Amino acid sequence: MRGPSDELSRLLEKFRTGQLNEQQLLESIALLDGKASASAAARTAVNCKDDRRCSSRVVDRLDVYRAAEQSGADALEIWADLSDDAALVGGLRTAAAREARHAALLEQRLRELGGIPRAQIPDSIACYNDALTDPDATDLQRLELLVERFPDVDAAVVPLMEFVDSIEDDELTRELLKAICVDELATLRWAHEAFDARK
Repeated sequence: MRGPSDELSRLLEKFRTGQLNEQQLLESIALLDGKASASAAARTAVNCKDDRRCSSRVVDRLDVYRAAEQSGADALEIWADLSDDAALVGGLRTAAAREARHAALLEQRLRELGGIPRAQIPDSIACYNDALTDPDATDLQRLELLVERFPDVDAAVVPLMEFVDSIEDDELTRELLKAICVDELATLRWAHEAFDARK
């Protein structure tokens, strides 16, 4: 029978090979975490000071997020260059800067924990980014793609916040991820407002 660490490795492998997108990965990990009993959760809670396996789990998650955030920053920057909607460009540049800063902070933290950036985005996310940066697409079509991917703004960050809540004895990583969640909510709310104003 597979243990939680085996299941996590399997999910990460499916993400790397494009069988899961970022949101599906986060939701699957949240389900995996939720299946643990209270005692098992206590034993497997992330403790970066004392448990190397748990530290590795944190590093893997940080690396996955880093890759996703950097790819998002790159796509939003390209979109901003393609758009002739000045108001939209202002928001896109701000969102891209947030994503790029998140990627840099996540890389810094994973290196502090002894990790090396290795994660690559799967083909599913690459295809999504290609759609966002398609020169033949309109801004409204791109906004619609983004809103359809994240229809519920608050629900979009629930898996990450559940992971944050599982982290023990690593206040730096926990607060870093919580602050990133705040930024993600701001970006998604802006995107929904921009879409509603233009549809």
